[in-house]
Amino acid sequence: EPASKCETSERCVISFSLFLKQGDKQATKMLATAEMNIKLARKNFPGWWVRFFVDKSVSDMQRKRLISHMSDVVPMEERHPNWTHSIGNEFRFWRFLAMADNEFDRAISR
Repeated sequence: EPASKCETSERCVISFSLFLKQGDKQATKMLATAEMNIKLARKNFPGWWVRFFVDKSVSDMQRKRLISHMSDVVPMEERHPNWTHSIGNEFRFWRFLAMADNEFDRAISR
């Protein structure tokens, strides 16, 4: 049995940090890549949840797109207001917050 399979009794998560520079040509590509990662996770990691840690750079519409693909979106400005990318490069480490979340038994950060 593959190690990627999440058992029924377990809560497993694959977490990502997502931050966008609005108006940047890469923003659209990054959002499309996030959506592709959700689809790949469903295929390759059955039973695993996908969670994105985002800030205000990800618009409400973009957040809704991620949620529509059955992923979880954690707004950093609400849950962790001191971890904003205006301070430095903390945004790169948001994805590791899932490992400290007691809600999950196993976590992978990407």
